Amino acid sequence: MLRKLGPESIEDIAAVNALYRPGPMQNIDTFIKRKKGQERVSYPDDSLIPILQNTYGIIVYQEQIMQVASKMAGFSLGQADILRRAISKKKKDVLDEERRHFVQGALANHYDEKTANLVYDYIERFANYGFNRSHAFAYSFIGFQMAYLKVHYPAPFFASILHSVRNTASKMKEYLNEAARYGVEVLPPSINTSGFSFQLQNEKQIRFGFSSIKGIRRDMIQDILAERKEHGNFTSMDQFLLRLNQRNSKWLKLDYLLPLLSIGVFDVIAPNRKQALIQLEGKIQNITYSGGSLDLLETMALKEEAVADYKLEEKLALEEEYLGVYLSGHPVEQFQKLHQLKQITDIADLVPNERVRILLYVRKIREIRTKKGEQMAFVEGTDASKEVSVTIFPIVYRQVRSLIEENAVLYIEGKVEVSRYNGEIQLIADKIDLAENVQNKIAPQTCYLKISAAAETSHLQALSKEMKQHHGNIPVVMFYESSGKKVLLAEENWVTDEPDFVTQLKALLGNGNVIFK
Repeated sequence: MLRKLGPESIEDIAAVNALYRPGPMQNIDTFIKRKKGQERVSYPDDSLIPILQNTYGIIVYQEQIMQVASKMAGFSLGQADILRRAISKKKKDVLDEERRHFVQGALANHYDEKTANLVYDYIERFANYGFNRSHAFAYSFIGFQMAYLKVHYPAPFFASILHSVRNTASKMKEYLNEAARYGVEVLPPSINTSGFSFQLQNEKQIRFGFSSIKGIRRDMIQDILAERKEHGNFTSMDQFLLRLNQRNSKWLKLDYLLPLLSIGVFDVIAPNRKQALIQLEGKIQNITYSGGSLDLLETMALKEEAVADYKLEEKLALEEEYLGVYLSGHPVEQFQKLHQLKQITDIADLVPNERVRILLYVRKIREIRTKKGEQMAFVEGTDASKEVSVTIFPIVYRQVRSLIEENAVLYIEGKVEVSRYNGEIQLIADKIDLAENVQNKIAPQTCYLKISAAAETSHLQALSKEMKQHHGNIPVVMFYESSGKKVLLAEENWVTDEPDFVTQLKALLGNGNVIFK
């Protein structure tokens, strides 16, 4: 809406804030047309111009209702507030009574009865969801500041906003994904560099804090940070456990240390998480028996047998359990080529009633039988941005059932809907395949076509015809010389690299303007 409107002042932004809600949204197109001079601005009465001029004759704010009632009907502020509340609660008996008061007051102020009723109808029609103007301006002012900071200082912005949601996994995922779009790297928690919460490492990096980890007590975090500040970084697991024991022995328990090890907090001094976890209980016992002597502890050191570290799926499961987000990467990220060429939509960006393509890491599958006895499924999963539930009806499910299993990454096409059950976004699938299969079907090369200004005016129709006749699995990128614009074409316009076709392309566009690589 902001892009359509083209705001020029804080007044415009505040109006958007008030209008962009259920109810007033019906006035958005009228508001934009009037602002741009595409529709005449009209008023129920010329005496209301000073009140409604800033909003192009549309009642947007609750304060405008009160001003209109005061101006036309002579209402006091108290009476006007009763009218405002009556409209917001939509009580017909009260509204009818207030109409009588309004018309009487307007007649006393020399307005005719027809105009008075017309204005009251206008108030009722446009002000059902009137928003508080002072709130709209406060929100807009803060929103404008945050937008500026997000664009010009993204790392400090995301450090602050992640701190505010550090205990809400769904919001953390959303903001971590958004931070990545802005080129900000969020580093995992580390025993030697993390603080209590998210903090800046530099202008491009943010470090996770300890307080986001589930099962870690605040006073334990404080003791770890105090010990590190006073005596320097930790150099080994044995040294960490010994120093922690000396600081406060009650923290030397498996339950307190398990979450830290599970998500890789000690990777800098114990890179094999699985091995460190296997040895943890024995190391705790040794600390107790050594009586705090590092020399004695070294003589009691456990024999370290090589153990293969956790697989990626196992690491991700532990990270989600204790942190609520994935740190070691996300399984869908191995399909970046597919994401780009198939124009995949992130789950966080799904909008109702749109057809989309997504990549889904399957976490949970629930099969049910319909009334006809056919099997269908609800699949819950994630990408790097958010979770979503996918509904697979029987016809599709029969075709793809063998592909769907936990920890698989699926390529899904379907329509976005709002669930009638819980009001949340869901996807109704009509095409499903393993992401790996879909990516393997895309040719390893890309066709790059440079379109000169001359070709743009004379050869595009012939080019389109040739491309449709030689449809294939090679993605096509067109570069328009006149505007410098680069466009990745939709899949239906992909091509083959048959020699005759390549020769025809070069004849149309010029020998140096067609490249397959």
